[in-house]
Amino acid sequence: MSEVNDLSPERFPCPDDYDHLLQELRLMAGREERDLELYDFLIDQVTPQPALQQEDRVITNRNVLRINRDVTRRNLQILEETYCQITGERIIPIRQRFILPISYRAGLERAIMHELRDAEIYRDMILNLPEGMLTQTAFRLYTNTMMNIDRANFLFSRTTI
Repeated sequence: MSEVNDLSPERFPCPDDYDHLLQELRLMAGREERDLELYDFLIDQVTPQPALQQEDRVITNRNVLRINRDVTRRNLQILEETYCQITGERIIPIRQRFILPISYRAGLERAIMHELRDAEIYRDMILNLPEGMLTQTAFRLYTNTMMNIDRANFLFSRTTI
């Protein structure tokens, strides 16, 4: 095997259903792309608001949403790199339909629910993969997603004040 497509057990021990794993990576890449669109929408919807000072940094809704968008972009990049390392090919995401939310609050609710579903999928990946680099990658995706959930819940709590 080539170095790019090295499926050695130490590097990428894969489950028996290899095609299912690749399909799942493509699905998650599509979900991450859709979530990028959602975060862009939310960033555009944010109205100026007083900032919260924390350790010489200003925390605004827009900054928090940008962080979530950047983490989502990083998750997509991780999925693309992982797929390429496994197959030697570029990933073709399974597109997820983006539906424009009716409001900022509805968009936040949707972001939270998307992130929760993504966390469940990444958790199941961790539980179903043999120990190795793929498990570590899935754990990274899972923790990134959990942090996005925390930040989105923080913003949601701000909309009810």
